Amino acid sequence: MKPKPFSALNHLTVPCAMTVLLLNEYQFQKFHITNTLAVHNDTDTVSLALKDGAQPARVLIKHLGDVSNGDHLVQLKIGPVVFQGTNR
Repeated sequence: MKPKPFSALNHLTVPCAMTVLLLNEYQFQKFHITNTLAVHNDTDTVSLALKDGAQPARVLIKHLGDVSNGDHLVQLKIGPVVFQGTNR
């Protein structure tokens, strides 16, 4: 065995960038109508979209039909989503 096995390693490698993984979840739970002008005579559609860099957009669409005043559940969810970023 060599007395100094690491003597050939005469330099130190330092990472200059690290990959960071972020897990996120995006939700559209509900919306509220305070004073509609078309009681039971309109068609409401909601959407949730997410775009990350060059990746194709993720789009969710929900048709709620004819709704009136009040709270309306949507419950659209995208995720968990992994974002890969570079921390320099």
